[in-house]
Amino acid sequence: MVQTTCHAHRLKGKPEQFGEEVFDKIFDIARISRFTLEERLAYEANMINKRDQYAIRMTAINEGKAEGRAEGRVEGMENVFALLEKGISLVEAKRILGL
Repeated sequence: MVQTTCHAHRLKGKPEQFGEEVFDKIFDIARISRFTLEERLAYEANMINKRDQYAIRMTAINEGKAEGRAEGRVEGMENVFALLEKGISLVEAKRILGL
């Protein structure tokens, strides 16, 4: 096994007995090490693009969650005020709304 991982860059594919994720990473590194300059530059540009897209998605998700929480707070307060205007006590309004 040690010999195989030491010479992984020479293999065409991963031997079947190496099914674990760590070996997948080792063989990916070995495959990338054989890239020509042009292939390596294209690969790095692709990886930068993937990381940028991931960061954009995560930012949008986090901003959406924050916006949703803010809207929920406003809606909750509106519901409390509506119940208070109807003459329901604050304690009873909290119970009705599950607060």
